Amino acid sequence: MLLSMGLRVHAQQTRIRVVDDSDGQPVPFCHICLEDKKSGKQEYIVGDVNGTAEVTLGEDVILSVSSMGYEHFLSRDVTSSETLEVRLTPSNFGLDEVVVTGQYKPVRADKSIYNIKLIGKPRIENQAANTMAELLSKELTFKINNDPSTGSSLNLQGMSGENVKILVDGVPVIGRLDGNIDLSQLNLDNVDHIEIVEGPMSVIYGSNALAGVVNIITKQSSSARFKTGVRSYYESVGVYNVNGDAELNGDNHSLAFSGGRNFFGGYSLVDTSRSKEWKPKEQYNAGIGYLYRKDRFSVRYKTDFFREKLLDRNAAYSWPYYENGNDIWFTTLRFNNSLHLDKQLPGDNSFNLLLAHSYYWRSKQDYKIDLTTLESNLVPNPDAHDTTLFHAVVACGGFSHAREEGTLDYQFGFDVNTEYGQGKRFAHGEENIGDYALFAGLQYRP
Repeated sequence: MLLSMGLRVHAQQTRIRVVDDSDGQPVPFCHICLEDKKSGKQEYIVGDVNGTAEVTLGEDVILSVSSMGYEHFLSRDVTSSETLEVRLTPSNFGLDEVVVTGQYKPVRADKSIYNIKLIGKPRIENQAANTMAELLSKELTFKINNDPSTGSSLNLQGMSGENVKILVDGVPVIGRLDGNIDLSQLNLDNVDHIEIVEGPMSVIYGSNALAGVVNIITKQSSSARFKTGVRSYYESVGVYNVNGDAELNGDNHSLAFSGGRNFFGGYSLVDTSRSKEWKPKEQYNAGIGYLYRKDRFSVRYKTDFFREKLLDRNAAYSWPYYENGNDIWFTTLRFNNSLHLDKQLPGDNSFNLLLAHSYYWRSKQDYKIDLTTLESNLVPNPDAHDTTLFHAVVACGGFSHAREEGTLDYQFGFDVNTEYGQGKRFAHGEENIGDYALFAGLQYRP
């Protein structure tokens, strides 16, 4: 005890003040450690809200100061004094939001030349949104319209949906009804995030991107060797959804499966027996994705299938017993395939290629129902039925030179879109339309 007291006579009380090296503000509740060089004994002290603490510094003491979000401070040669200021260097970091829509290469959202609105997976889950119609109904400048048979459509900045380009991983969604894409058919279960660009994008994405572009980015591989999950959703109004996925990952390969069923039993504010204000429908979706990535090269193939059956029942008729009714079935099939190739070249150069085929089929069939026997027969009038078919092929590629902090970026490439439609609503029973383009872009940042 006398020896210890003798040692402390030669030590001195020091007031340590810990501050942020970037702005000089105090670092509250920092951790201070004093270690004796000879014995290795350690003493721990926590700074106060002003980043200060009273310590006893000797000649053979190692001083260590740490705090979350700052680099570790360590000094083996501490000079005793009445006050000592320790400056900690910030080391905090953030996960940058990366966007790809309309860019020369994937860039952080704050560096994009467009004002891109990003909707991430956490936000989709927090809103409990199952389809694009449910998600975008809560976004500013978007207005969602609902039709009993054609589904949900949107207006963006006061312009109709025929002026809004809907993409899935850069592939245009086909099958417009009255110029609109049915947003209730775009399931969000396999979506990673959504990028929205408001304003004219016709130069890059064609004439139907005058109001803006909505690009749905699906999930890619995760870091887990094996991952699987099942999700269910229920609403008392008559919604029963279940979706699942599985993923296998190797060193350079990734294989993913997804599928699910969404069911809605229909709803009316007032019970009208047969007819429903909100039509009952059943949806099935399935998808397979393969990803190969090595060094600075990646190839991704994705195929997905969608089927929807929507039932439109009218009120019973044939007075006075009302023994007859009509059931109109709307059946929609979507089948999409896409291949993405990306290669990073030396000198901040890159090459990308997209090949895709989209198939859309929709039929309308009218059945007359005898409500006493439940016998169902197809209505003989041909005008009561309709079938529409679309095929679309997309091929686009480009070379880009883009540096993270460079001054001059440029890009050039090609873009080919062909679409074939068949149905009795066409003037000659079938039609073709094609866009063939060469494009180049230059970006200068002074």
